Amino acid sequence: MDIRVLRYFLAVAREESFTGAADSLMASQPTLSKQIAQLERELGKKLFERGGRRVTLTEDGMLLYRRAEEIIALVGRTEREFKSDEHDVSGEVAVGGHIPRFLLKAAARTHEAHRGVRFYWHNGDAADVSERLQQGRSTSRCCFNRWT
Repeated sequence: MDIRVLRYFLAVAREESFTGAADSLMASQPTLSKQIAQLERELGKKLFERGGRRVTLTEDGMLLYRRAEEIIALVGRTEREFKSDEHDVSGEVAVGGHIPRFLLKAAARTHEAHRGVRFYWHNGDAADVSERLQQGRSTSRCCFNRWT
């Protein structure tokens, strides 16, 4: 599966048209049609319902659309990380648990100083947060015991 073809696929899905996608990508419509047909053969699934000039995603197409968006976003983040200045501070911090106000303020100051650092917050109970850590969806956890 080629990243370029995934970009073609996303453009056709967004434009709901091979011609519109070709115009937005500055590519020829026959090239797009051929690449999408090849992708459908490769996956063994029909990705679009074709009706006149308009196309709509099939159920399999919707699944690929979500995955392709994730893949393209990940490729973009990876390229930015590798192209950034070696002195730039960048990366992602995913924190789960009860997030105290002081930590939110510290994260905001960090982001102001280092625009390449992104914070993602997830509130949840201990089991949910532990599961996110194990799955790699969080990088750290905040837990505070209440003093009685």
